[in-house]
Order: sequence, then C-alpha cells, then structure tokens
Amino acid sequence: MAHPNERILRDYFDAVAAGNLDRAAGALTGDVVLHVPGRNAMSGDVHGPEAWQAYLRRMREVSGGSLRIEPHDILVSDEHAVTLAALHAEVAGRTLDWHRVGVYHFRDGRISEVWLHEDDPYAVDELFGQA
Repeated sequence: MAHPNERILRDYFDAVAAGNLDRAAGALTGDVVLHVPGRNAMSGDVHGPEAWQAYLRRMREVSGGSLRIEPHDILVSDEHAVTLAALHAEVAGRTLDWHRVGVYHFRDGRISEVWLHEDDPYAVDELFGQA
C-alpha cells in the first residue's frame, strides 16, 4: 500500500499532465511556496496556489504545450518526499530533455513547500532564457 504522501504526489502529477490545474492545486496548502532554481524567466519563488497555477500555465504557454513531467520514482516519509523525474520541453525551436529532483515538504496532508533541482541548470536557463 502506498504512503499517503506518495498518493498525493502521484495524483498531483496526473492532474498536471491532464491539464487539470484546479485538481493539482487541491494538493497544495494555501501558503505553499515553490522554489524554482536558475537565472531564467521562469526562475524564482512562487507563492500560493493561484501563483503556482499561473506558473504552470506559463510553462505550458512558453513550451507550446510540449512540457512533459514524468516522475520515475517517489520516496516519501511523513513530512517529506523526493521525486526523481524526467522532463521534456520545446521552446522557440530548441528542445531539451532533462532530469529533476524535487524535494517536497508536507503539512496537514498537503504540499507546503517545494525545492526543485535540475541536473543541467545551465541548459534549462538557456532553454527558458527570457521566455
């Protein structure tokens, strides 16, 4: 039987893949913070579920709908999870496949904070540049 935090993350990723951002936002606390690394137009801290949804909509827009996030493994405890995922995106004629580690903090059965770590941050910066 899967840990509850694993089920939350799998449902979240399924919702994002389906474009159901309202369902995805249901996995987030009201004060959630997403830390996006890098020095590109998509980098920075994202505060709150509405801003998170806007961030995901912008990622889809910038990538022309090509963005894919495929979790390979999810490691969980009662308060944290780590995801290993493969990503794909095409932006302005450039294509990138990369890997990401996500570190998730949970509070009251919801995602309250996330730190993303890219395997090639320079390539991600170049892809998203001034998007």
